[in-house]
Amino acid sequence: MHRLWKIIISVGLFLLLATPACAALTDVLSEMNLRAQADAHDFSVRLSSRFGVPEVEIHSLLRQVKAPADAFMCLQLSHMTGYAPRRVVEVHQRHQNKSWGVIARQLGIKPGSAAFHQIKQGHFDFYAATGKKNNKGTKKQKKQK
Repeated sequence: MHRLWKIIISVGLFLLLATPACAALTDVLSEMNLRAQADAHDFSVRLSSRFGVPEVEIHSLLRQVKAPADAFMCLQLSHMTGYAPRRVVEVHQRHQNKSWGVIARQLGIKPGSAAFHQIKQGHFDFYAATGKKNNKGTKKQKKQK
């Protein structure tokens, strides 16, 4: 009986700790979908620029997936694994009802690896501000003034 409780507690802790990571990615992808729906052209241009894929191919990819964030994830996994985007789309279509973690594993990304954690936590800077200068300067710049 004691062993059964250990197993139940272990499984419970695993589920409790695993849920926020999944939620983080889900939140990031939901936000990405909202932004893409608000400005589809900007989203396409960002995908093209970030992954070096012509916009014509981006538009084709967007027609093959259910949501704009799925296109992002296909390109992100392509970038991380070295597989062609069409290969990632094929794996995604075969496993549509599964998580991106499962799809990443299918593409060879090992659970527990830095890349796997990046995916599960949704650590992507797709909408990070670029080209903005910090008016305050760095500590080194301040010392030189």
